[in-house]
Amino acid sequence: MWTPLIVKGAAGSGKTTIALHRIAYLVYTHEKSFKPENFMIIAPNRLFLNYISEVLPEKSFIPREDFAPLIYLKFRIYGLDEKIPVRHIVIDEAQDFSIFQLYVLKQIIKDSSFTILGDLCQGIHSYRGLRDWEDVSTYVFKGQKSRFLTLKTSYRTTVEIIETANNVIRKLKDFKLAEARPVIRHGEKVSVEKRNSEKEIASEIEKKIHGFRQDGFKSIAIICKTLDECKVMRNLLSKFGNELQVITGKESEYRSGLVIVPSFLAKGLEFDAVIIANAGAEQYREEELDIKLLYVAMTRALHKLVIYYTGRLSPLLQ
Repeated sequence: MWTPLIVKGAAGSGKTTIALHRIAYLVYTHEKSFKPENFMIIAPNRLFLNYISEVLPEKSFIPREDFAPLIYLKFRIYGLDEKIPVRHIVIDEAQDFSIFQLYVLKQIIKDSSFTILGDLCQGIHSYRGLRDWEDVSTYVFKGQKSRFLTLKTSYRTTVEIIETANNVIRKLKDFKLAEARPVIRHGEKVSVEKRNSEKEIASEIEKKIHGFRQDGFKSIAIICKTLDECKVMRNLLSKFGNELQVITGKESEYRSGLVIVPSFLAKGLEFDAVIIANAGAEQYREEELDIKLLYVAMTRALHKLVIYYTGRLSPLLQ
């Protein structure tokens, strides 16, 4: 239990499920001595914590701003004012942390167990994030044996969706990125459709939503690249009124159903059907960040993925 566990897994491979099972095991195994303050759960944003909150013990949100250098300086100069009661630390979407952030956490809370989970294919903060999981073992847990677990099979989505998403991530030509292997569950071919304007796309999205609901789909996401694009699309889809929620990352609770979400907040979430509102060449260029954002957006879908675009289609989908 006290050996650091590093789980590197593809999109939809069950990383978060492993984290939740590990938390549940620790809670119920040590039920008599367990206290909520013994756990530190570090997640990408409040939205994600609320998404998994039904199976978590009482929790507090730990923000991820770059305060590590200040904390480390205070720790080295003044030490700690009081003992931190944390015994178990779970970090999801760890690929977006820097080695230094993880190192500082380990130095300050030395005797805790660590469960670290992530996917380098979804590392959208690469200017500070991880490039190699071995670096975590070498520089954060140096001298301490770490256990690695690799999850390659994606249980979330269909063969057609995963293969299309893998074609996008291959554009990076990075051998350290493990492609997702789909289970043998086939579905419809990914639909890529051109329209002349965002207004036309919004009109088509309305029809798709109606069709998805007739098919019995409960959760439907419209994914735009940025939050500003989400707000524009929300105005074009005013017909849905308050039923259509724009996810900003500041929500106090996660509300499923019909949502518009920016690509960078979609990590960790999944939906019956996903509509990528505009995958044009201007939105998704042949750059690392755009490749990973598009990959994240595409791998949120369980059953159906529809992609619209205006102008020229992104080179990532050609």
